[in-house]
Amino acid sequence: MHANDEILGKRSRAPKSGPLRLPLLSLLIGLLGPPLLLSPSGAAAQGPRLSVGLGLGSGLTLGTGQGGVLAEHTPLFLEANLRTWSQESGERGITVLGGALRLEVDGRVAVAAVPRAELLLALEAMELRPWIGAPFFFAPFSLLGLEVGLGLAIPIGERARFVGAFLLDAFFWGSDLPSGGAIVGMNLSAGVELLP
Repeated sequence: MHANDEILGKRSRAPKSGPLRLPLLSLLIGLLGPPLLLSPSGAAAQGPRLSVGLGLGSGLTLGTGQGGVLAEHTPLFLEANLRTWSQESGERGITVLGGALRLEVDGRVAVAAVPRAELLLALEAMELRPWIGAPFFFAPFSLLGLEVGLGLAIPIGERARFVGAFLLDAFFWGSDLPSGGAIVGMNLSAGVELLP
């Protein structure tokens, strides 16, 4: 076992591709279609508001273990998310609930669910979105952690937003965790959000 493997777990020993890549990518895309087709639009919309989004991200992963501390790039990931709230987006301090399905596509394919709770702060020409979450990788390995993030959404049309975010993930349990260590990821993501 190399020192990198001991510090960062099995993430650095990953094969570069696998048969799961296309079906999982199709699943991400399939999650975005039904809310767009089934949701009411315009002023006729009643009840909870929702948004769907697709983003791409990467960054830096730090691992600690018996070999010390090692840094390497975070695998490139796609993230499909769904958010829902019950107040108009122009009001300050709106609580937003939702989550994301994260698919790592750089190296070994890995899938995580990330439930989130967010505070939406409406500014003059943008939205500030601090959140907390609990990322859980469930295939092909397990990792559980905590996430804090800060997003910035800028309108690019009546029903679309550009969204950039900083994510800080700390993993403390799972089969992919190095012995006696932890994994911390500091990532940036960017994507588009639609308001059906």
